[in-house]
Amino acid sequence: MQYTATKSSASRLSAMFAAVTLASFMSFAPASGATVPSEAPPSIVKVLRDVSYLAPLNGVTLTETQKSQIASIEKSGWTKLIPQIGTVIRTHEQIIGELAKPSVSIVAIKALEKQKAAALVSIEVQRIEMAASVHSLLTPDQIAQEAATHRRQVAAIEAWIKNFLGK
Repeated sequence: MQYTATKSSASRLSAMFAAVTLASFMSFAPASGATVPSEAPPSIVKVLRDVSYLAPLNGVTLTETQKSQIASIEKSGWTKLIPQIGTVIRTHEQIIGELAKPSVSIVAIKALEKQKAAALVSIEVQRIEMAASVHSLLTPDQIAQEAATHRRQVAAIEAWIKNFLGK
């Protein structure tokens, strides 16, 4: 199946993808003041500093040993995530290239979307593994602190969404 795309429709799709991708990446940023590897895209790094599965740790009192262990987990996790992020970005660029052609191949775009989806699944699995590894280091009191911080963050996000939607 073929159809003709305009530059305007490609731009809208690109902007929509960028927003969705950024929202997805937001949930695996380093927590606890850890640094993001320099290979991470700068535009994403700025947004990611305090939002992640690990973000509730910002409300938890950690020991120096735990901070060191968490930093090690995050560094290892980012080492695995960076190539997958690169795959998502490169695949997205290929999709935009396809959409910029006068005659768009739906078959080619579907194949690229499958590649991108596989990379996104890999990212999600790595994020969950990182969060589980960190969680296993916490005491019951710290888990309670983490849960309270998470509830506050969810309430703040829900309030923002309601405000945004005018409800």
